[in-house]
Amino acid sequence: MKETTKTTCFVAAAAVLGLVALVNSQLSQPSGGADSTRVGQAFYEAFDSTESARALKVAAVDAESGTPVQFSVENVDGLWRIPSHFNYPAEAAARIAETTSSVLGLKREALVGRGKDEFEKFGVIDPLAEDLDDPDNAGKRLTLRDKNDDIIADYIIGKRIEPDGPSSPGDDVFEQRNAKPDYFLRRADENETYRVAMDVDLTTEFSDWIDPDLLRVNRPEVTRIAINNYEVREQGADQFGVSRLVMNQKDKFVIDRETAGDPWKVDGMDEAKEEAQDDRIGEILGVLDELKIVGVRPKFKYNDKILLTPDLKLADLPELKDDPEKQGLAIRSLQRDLMEKGFNFGGTQQNLELVSENGELSMGTADGVLYRLHVGGEAKTEDKAIKVGGEPEEETESGDDDPAAAKGDDADRFLFVRVQFDESLLGGPPVKPVAPVKPEQPDGYLPDVEGEEENPDTMKNDKDAGDAESDADADTQNDEDSKSDDKPQRDPSFIEYEEALVMYEAAQNEYELGLTRFEQDKKDFAEKVENGKKKVKELNERFGDWYYVVAGDNLQTIQSQRTDVLKIKAPPAPPAGAPMGIPGVMPAQPNTGFPNLDGLKPSGKSMPKPADEAKSDEAKSDEAKPNDPKSGDAAEQPKSTEPKEKDGAKQAVEEKTESKTEGKTEESSPAEKGTDEPDNAGDAEPSGDDKPAESSTPEKSDDDSGT
Repeated sequence: MKETTKTTCFVAAAAVLGLVALVNSQLSQPSGGADSTRVGQAFYEAFDSTESARALKVAAVDAESGTPVQFSVENVDGLWRIPSHFNYPAEAAARIAETTSSVLGLKREALVGRGKDEFEKFGVIDPLAEDLDDPDNAGKRLTLRDKNDDIIADYIIGKRIEPDGPSSPGDDVFEQRNAKPDYFLRRADENETYRVAMDVDLTTEFSDWIDPDLLRVNRPEVTRIAINNYEVREQGADQFGVSRLVMNQKDKFVIDRETAGDPWKVDGMDEAKEEAQDDRIGEILGVLDELKIVGVRPKFKYNDKILLTPDLKLADLPELKDDPEKQGLAIRSLQRDLMEKGFNFGGTQQNLELVSENGELSMGTADGVLYRLHVGGEAKTEDKAIKVGGEPEEETESGDDDPAAAKGDDADRFLFVRVQFDESLLGGPPVKPVAPVKPEQPDGYLPDVEGEEENPDTMKNDKDAGDAESDADADTQNDEDSKSDDKPQRDPSFIEYEEALVMYEAAQNEYELGLTRFEQDKKDFAEKVENGKKKVKELNERFGDWYYVVAGDNLQTIQSQRTDVLKIKAPPAPPAGAPMGIPGVMPAQPNTGFPNLDGLKPSGKSMPKPADEAKSDEAKSDEAKPNDPKSGDAAEQPKSTEPKEKDGAKQAVEEKTESKTEGKTEESSPAEKGTDEPDNAGDAEPSGDDKPAESSTPEKSDDDSGT
């Protein structure tokens, strides 16, 4: 082959290869001809304000079932509602604002993928795709629309990109703390995947988009709890097919307190023996304070108007008032709707009552709001139908093998909530003080003028007057007393009137102050009434259209029995210094201290004494017997002499005292009483050197002891 021919073949082959490479390059490009030149551009340039968003939808794949779920909110007439949950108000306005602002002005930061074959790798598969084969790698889709229902942003958010490794010591800690995480992200209508820093939290949970706090009540505000435990069951039907209801009444009691700082009381309790179980009452308050919404269901409406008012009255609808047949059909539809949720009508047509399968509870607050909670039947639909808001599934008869069998006391239940204003919870209106009655002046009344006027020339200096008064003799004082006795007495009615007048003036001052307080209290009370009624209206607007689904374990706590909230009172503590004992087990021990024995007369028998004390007592007894023949020459012993240290004056005083008491001493002599026991047998006297030097009783010296 000639060189020219070879060269021509090589050039042709290179051209073909180049063409193939070009075709492949074009085929591998993302739709729309996008390339790396888009990096740095905004995904949606027209989306430049969160105010333009009027609808938001989140789609994801449920991790348990592997099926797509959707959640949406829409702004209707300035109010965000949840279409996927029967247009329930979306009360989490902060979450809506954060979600829309998190994707506002997003830019393409780095291109990481160009084709569909990389969707699985980055986790950006559309969760709403009809041929969803890999739900584990599906992303979350966020779609925003404007008031014209046009799409202003539509993203599929994939996997979160974890940091490559630990930060270096030189990195700015503050920037790390506030840095946004990175995600893989693409537009729903594009194939390119980008790396984008964003801070977004997408969820399809109903409770994340509402205020889950059902009652919005603070525990310190609660002053009354009334629990009415009963069960209502259907029993047959009458000739018209209307079910007959049978009520099984259980515990019914009230717990209340004056203010948040006062102790709880249970009606009918014996305050001398019983007291409220504060721990259990605290648990009930905790459940009521944190009662969470699991799901909602709309109440029956006629022509989009609620038929049953919160005070259990039929709404005054002109289209029903003039047509009894339509009214009857509407009432039966309302009753059927109630019965499906475990509620029904009781009482009479004039005094209609709402009864529920599992009793009711009322709770009053210090601002006059009375909550009425009716516990209905079990919510037998699947949890996902409640959370996502799908239509209730057809209920089947429960059986042993039925997975939808009743879950028992822990089952989620329907709750019918209504609110009323109760002025008595405010403590009653203030009472106007009663004006005091001025005492009537008696006839001929003359005020007491004595001492009101004095001649300044006759006034004396206070010090001189005091000295003169102290030096006055008794005769002068008697003269003044006689003069005062001669003064004419005033009419007692005058004195009584003057005393009553003083009391009236004090009462009048107190009345005027009380009247000022009353006017202010009346104004404050009127303001409380207005605020309470306003709050009741707002709450009824929230509760009026809905049956709520709450967790059954919470209901077990609030459906307490009387015995759960009462306990036996602990016995009072003994006063300080009282003997200790255990009631019913160990009686208090008596006082075992020795009483003061001074002055007690000895009985016929005495307690045995130690040997040394007995000898000492014998010696004293012998000394006290002057002419006892058994004492030998002791009768001839002279009288005991005083110790040398006594002086003459003291001696004379003691002898005089001894002579005066001699007769009394002889009367108490043991010899005359016919006993050998000395009078002071029970007294412990000091002996030897410890004996006092001065004594009124004659004693023998050691030399004259006679033994």
